[in-house]
Amino acid sequence: RLANDSDFGLTASVWTKDLSKGKRVAEKILAGTVCVNEVLYTHGIGQTPWGGFKQSGYGRTHGKYGLLELVAPQHIHVNHFLLTPNAWWMPYSSNAVETFRGFAKHFASGSLRQTAKLMPQLLKRIKELRSK
Repeated sequence: RLANDSDFGLTASVWTKDLSKGKRVAEKILAGTVCVNEVLYTHGIGQTPWGGFKQSGYGRTHGKYGLLELVAPQHIHVNHFLLTPNAWWMPYSSNAVETFRGFAKHFASGSLRQTAKLMPQLLKRIKELRSK
């Protein structure tokens, strides 16, 4: 708890003879790097992400996450089936509304059996929606 009371969280160390306990403690510490029975050496390993939590800076250097700091991902989706409407396209038919309500009601219910019983009906409605 004392380690997490700080406004900073760049690195931390846990020292113990019990490595399992050390890993459990390390997982609870809010720091970018937590070493068990070691100090700070990970900054010299290019494969490990380097950066902190809280007021210890922004982003990461090194490793996969450091590389991702240099990119700006963009998603482009192209619909190749222009003649087949998707179920979520407006305007919604009464069949589409009932289908959406069925999904919401039964998938949120948490009952796997109820969802399995409803699935053929939902799939039939989706097929009908896509054929219009």
